[in-house]
Amino acid sequence: QPYLLALLLVVAGLPRAQPDYFPFKGDWPLIPAVAGQGTSASGENTRHSSQWQSPLLQPWDALRATSTTITVAWTPAWNPWCDVSFYELHARRPKESNDGGYPLVLADMQGLQFGEADREVDLPFEDHAAWGDEVWTGWGLQYTGRGRVFTMRVEIGTPHAVQFRVRACGKVFEDGCSEWSPVQTTHTVLSAAQDKLNFHLRGTGKNAHNYTVIEINRITIYKRRDETGLVLAVFSRLDFSLHWLRTYDTHRHRNESLAMSRDIRQFNQSFFIMVASTIAWEWHAPHSLVKTMEYCGAYHFGQWAHIFGEHKHYYSPASDLQQTASQDEFGHPYAFIGIPGIGAGMGWESLMHNTGQYLPRGVQPQDAVIRGVAYYDYVFRIYRLQDVFRTKADYYLKGSPPTWETFHNPVPASKKGLGESHPIASMEPAYTPYI
Repeated sequence: QPYLLALLLVVAGLPRAQPDYFPFKGDWPLIPAVAGQGTSASGENTRHSSQWQSPLLQPWDALRATSTTITVAWTPAWNPWCDVSFYELHARRPKESNDGGYPLVLADMQGLQFGEADREVDLPFEDHAAWGDEVWTGWGLQYTGRGRVFTMRVEIGTPHAVQFRVRACGKVFEDGCSEWSPVQTTHTVLSAAQDKLNFHLRGTGKNAHNYTVIEINRITIYKRRDETGLVLAVFSRLDFSLHWLRTYDTHRHRNESLAMSRDIRQFNQSFFIMVASTIAWEWHAPHSLVKTMEYCGAYHFGQWAHIFGEHKHYYSPASDLQQTASQDEFGHPYAFIGIPGIGAGMGWESLMHNTGQYLPRGVQPQDAVIRGVAYYDYVFRIYRLQDVFRTKADYYLKGSPPTWETFHNPVPASKKGLGESHPIASMEPAYTPYI
């Protein structure tokens, strides 16, 4: 068979096919050359690994997760000089307690003011230091192959968040691998009963025949109207469990106000502080309690401390020896939700006008009401408050006094112009005080 032997020798001498779609070298490529193909700006040949277009993780949504699984997908990679042999998918998770971490290790790296702001307008989370590598485990290989969809199983009771990155690699060593895709953060999900919780606070004032209410997820925590002062309820941000519930008679006893201040200071930023008024609370609320409430996010709470709480009180049935201008300043309906350390004015506060002794028939007294939804943040493993609605009188919200002929300003509109101008222009008052 000399002819077969000669044919084998001829075939053996032909150039062997390479795994590349486009040969890196040679004068006779399988596909006609294109200007600049495989060359750098200086005209020198470049390696296959520098020509990769990295895969990108597809936009992720919570619908791709369950309580124990997370599904991710990514786009195809491409290299004009070689084919894709396989993809590498890596993942990492927050460190657990046995690795020196704890549930709030990520939350501690993020300012409270940022974390409780509008999440839709915040900067991308990747731009903040909370993505520090020291709080995450090392990257581990989860999948290798040609497929572009992967489902990872997550053990219940471990952190919810998982970060992924993916890259593509060629067949031979010279082909190299693409750059890693941008990191994508995903998480498992809880049941609908745990994912978000409704809450309702109602504070009452004097002459307001209504119940002071604290309600979480339609479960009544407090509902009474036979006490005086401020009701303090403290809930954990980890699971919304109740850790403290007590009523302090800050209206009659200064020591109660000091005790309330000390008790609030026991808790850190992993708790929600909820306060609701019942009947009256202003008389003995000193600066120490005001500073504590402002530390938790209050703003309007302290305006009566200098008038009432920090003065000696001399009772007199005939004259106003206490120099309080009027005893009608008591009993403002007040409700508040805050977080220790969030800063003054950053909490959620409701304050309304108090009610006089002669309530017209058919008129309901005003209550301080806060309603909202607490959403669970799966990455930081804490609850955050969003969609919060709170009532607040315009006088405290915008500095606008009640309009004429209203419940809190019954002066007839016909008398509006009286006393608003002075005969001598130079003695025109700079402003007209409300009181």
